[in-house]
Amino acid sequence: MDELEKTRNLNLKAKKLFDEQSYNEAKLIYAELSTIYFDSKLWDKWSVNLYNEMHCKFKNKEYDKIILESSKLISLIECNLSEPTMVISNLWNLKGVVLKKNGRYLEGIQYFKKSIDYVLKFFGENNIEVVIRYNNIGLCYSDDKQYENAIVSHNKSLALSNKYFQDDYLLKAESYNGLGIAYRAKGDFYKAIDCLNQGRIIGEKLTGQEKYILIDLCSNLANCYNDISNFDLALKYNLDVLERREKIYPAGDHRICNSYNNLGDTYRELKEFDKALHFHNKALKYRLRDLGPMHPHTVFSYNNIGICLANKKDYEQAYIFFEKTLKIRKKIFGSKHQKTIESILQIGECLMLDGKYIEGLEACHKAFNNVGDDEKEYALKDSPYDKQVSMTHLLLMCLEKKSEAFYLCYTEVSNSIDDLLASLEYYNYTSIIAGEIWKMYSLEKGKLSFAKRTKDIYKKAIKAALCANALEKKGLNLQVEGRKRDYHFERSALEMAFCFSEKSKGVLLLAHLKDTEARLKANLPTSFVEEEHNLSLQLIKIHRQLNTERSKATAEQNKQKISDWDIQYFQLLREYEELTKSLQVINPDYYNLRYNVDVITISQIQQQLALDTALLSYFVEEKEIIAFIVCRDDVEIIRILKKEKGNDKKDELTKKINNFVQLLELMGKHNLKDRYVKSAHDLYMLLLAPVLKKVDKNRINQLLIIPDEALFQLPFEALLSNPVSEYAAYAAMPYVLMDFDITYHYSATLWSRSVQQSISLNEEGIRLGFTGFAPVYKSEKTEEYSEATTRSVQIAGADYSALLYSEVEVEGVARLFKAKGFPTEVFLHEAATREQFLQKAAQSSYLLIAAHSDYNEKELEPNRIIFSPTKQEDVTDALLYMSEVYSMHLQAQLIVLSCCNTGKGKQSSGEGVMAFNRGFLFAGARNVIYTLFKVYDKASSELTTSLFEKILEKKTTTSANYRQELATVKRAMIQKNMSPAHWAGFVLMGN
Repeated sequence: MDELEKTRNLNLKAKKLFDEQSYNEAKLIYAELSTIYFDSKLWDKWSVNLYNEMHCKFKNKEYDKIILESSKLISLIECNLSEPTMVISNLWNLKGVVLKKNGRYLEGIQYFKKSIDYVLKFFGENNIEVVIRYNNIGLCYSDDKQYENAIVSHNKSLALSNKYFQDDYLLKAESYNGLGIAYRAKGDFYKAIDCLNQGRIIGEKLTGQEKYILIDLCSNLANCYNDISNFDLALKYNLDVLERREKIYPAGDHRICNSYNNLGDTYRELKEFDKALHFHNKALKYRLRDLGPMHPHTVFSYNNIGICLANKKDYEQAYIFFEKTLKIRKKIFGSKHQKTIESILQIGECLMLDGKYIEGLEACHKAFNNVGDDEKEYALKDSPYDKQVSMTHLLLMCLEKKSEAFYLCYTEVSNSIDDLLASLEYYNYTSIIAGEIWKMYSLEKGKLSFAKRTKDIYKKAIKAALCANALEKKGLNLQVEGRKRDYHFERSALEMAFCFSEKSKGVLLLAHLKDTEARLKANLPTSFVEEEHNLSLQLIKIHRQLNTERSKATAEQNKQKISDWDIQYFQLLREYEELTKSLQVINPDYYNLRYNVDVITISQIQQQLALDTALLSYFVEEKEIIAFIVCRDDVEIIRILKKEKGNDKKDELTKKINNFVQLLELMGKHNLKDRYVKSAHDLYMLLLAPVLKKVDKNRINQLLIIPDEALFQLPFEALLSNPVSEYAAYAAMPYVLMDFDITYHYSATLWSRSVQQSISLNEEGIRLGFTGFAPVYKSEKTEEYSEATTRSVQIAGADYSALLYSEVEVEGVARLFKAKGFPTEVFLHEAATREQFLQKAAQSSYLLIAAHSDYNEKELEPNRIIFSPTKQEDVTDALLYMSEVYSMHLQAQLIVLSCCNTGKGKQSSGEGVMAFNRGFLFAGARNVIYTLFKVYDKASSELTTSLFEKILEKKTTTSANYRQELATVKRAMIQKNMSPAHWAGFVLMGN
């Protein structure tokens, strides 16, 4: 046998052994081949076999040997080869991978960079290895908590893939997977989900072993769904991923261990702690076997077991696992690494849960001192304001835990004012850092998710402020005491509590409205405005197409279209984000104006409040509801609805409100007066009676209500201030409406802004005009007018019931405007299309939509108003989605949504209800009248016609008080003995 045939046979044998995972045997043959090629001076083949031998060691987990030998091999290859070879790049890369596996992420990055530099120097960027290396760097950066750097690296990889390797779906899927990991670790969960879903869509085109990336993408999606509390989806994905991995990989493989870990996390969130421990212990068993006790993944298992034990209130055992975790992380990463600091915080939290508050505080303080690179050693009660670090998410965690620890030390141990004031100081700085982090989120869903997280912080902060407020009433001067300790108390404790409450309400809505102002003041380049407008239109178009297709039955959906539109939508969204980021660089004034969203103070509110108006701002907390009562010359705070032992009053309140609204909805058709009078008075006693005791009823006749959570769904006007017999006439009932005119808003800050805009409009004069829309849904009046027809319908085909009074309503209002000589446009029947509305809405000061609307919380877009379809065979173009309303630019003084459930939507903690009322405010409307439940066709027509008649009785519309006019019309309906079902559904949000 000649030498050539011998080497060929050896190569085939080695490859076969490698594929069979017989790495030791393969390694020996590759070593023999290397010797043969070296002796024959066949340097190219010799270098390739050296790499193959090293690759066998990698598969055999001989990581220490690779770290020691790879650099020597590279030097040896460089001495013997005169031409560049990819083997050198591959060896640098292999060493980087090994260092990453050992948790030495920064060292790994350096070797990946060496690998890239070598390829770029000799082979150019049009090389698949460059793309792979950038992804490796991104994963290392994510592991090292440098998330922005990780995102940059993965985006480089993705850009090169799109430029040179458009059909290489594996590369793109891996880049999106890396981006998802980085965004998730950064806390931008919805952005992560978008990236991972994009990778999943692309990955569906893969075949064979390359399809394994889909499993990783689904696993990471499960983690994200865990993060946003969608545990059903998280569990579904996790169980599916585990089943697939167990079919592919051997028992105990690190990927199976990852699934055990993820399932443990989901079961823990579901409070099934025994199941969670079962999976975390399985992961630990195999990680100890394969990785040893000092590996970061093994330590992660220790940590997860500690969390489960703490949840089971086995604090002693939990503490042992947390201590073990901390000891190893400190040895691996050092004292200032994020994972080390997180372990210290977990120990602090565990100690506090165990009633060891002082020790817990000391642990949290230690974590706080370790954050950042500065060497300053803060004393326990030093002000935190000088602490400026790049890892703001980690700083937020430390501030939050230390603030809480001070508060618990005050309430449970010391009763020392020093502890309480320190808690307030730290909560104040926590709110500032939370505001800075909030700005970093690029997507609305990410901002909403973070708003939910910060509301939990503000709940605790308000408690501390209320304790200080009680001391202020006994003579404490907070500002003087603060200065003694170098603390930053510029407001009273009551004002702090109110500020914390405001920061938890409608901040995203406020930011959007400020953004609109900033664009005008910053004089943005025409090219930017045009490009942004075009991108927005494309995004809306694709979003509509996706909504339409996904609203069909599963069997009827065109999966290919959905996939293509998903890809297009994501790519356009990336372009939009990059465009916005570029604007921050070229126009910093715009950026500063955009994020100037400071909340209003109590004194500023009092300057704007009329003498006869009281602002009632509610804040719903687990154990109580806090109400701020602000009048022109007075402010009070009360705590109501205290939680009784074993009875969650907050949930009870939500049920009571839901039941009450359902009663109102049904009263027009059924005799439910007995249930109504009881429910209406019970809710009054819970929510208004304690508050109104603080109000001078002889002076106050206007209420501005800032609801929170479930309170957004409650029409306060329909509550009863006194017990009443079920046999009493509706006209004789003591409705709250009979004593007060009522309006609502998302926050006091937003209300103040709308007042200022109205003053500005009054000074400049406003353009008057009315536009009305009444689809009616049938061109011939073939149905009888009926008082029992409601303005609501389930979307199931195109058979919408006719709303005949809607035509009467719109035409009647139009006649009122025409009589005053104001411009008027009316769109009825087939003319009342969605396209007409989008074109005409921006041109009028007054808008009326009398139509069907639909809310289905199971849909992707749950809110939609139904206009007339342009094609009878396809009604989908008649649907106006809330996302489209967000993109509109309105200047309407008043919009009346004479449709059902336009104030109903998903509750977003920290932002409010995501309903059409919010959408139209978002689009620029000053005031919105909307509905809280299904409303009746005829009664709605009478109410809105009378309302506009009252408004137009004024000499100029600028002097109209919409709150007062709406209340007047409702009282007139009460005098006709009409039940609340016919008038209570309509409420006003605005100034």
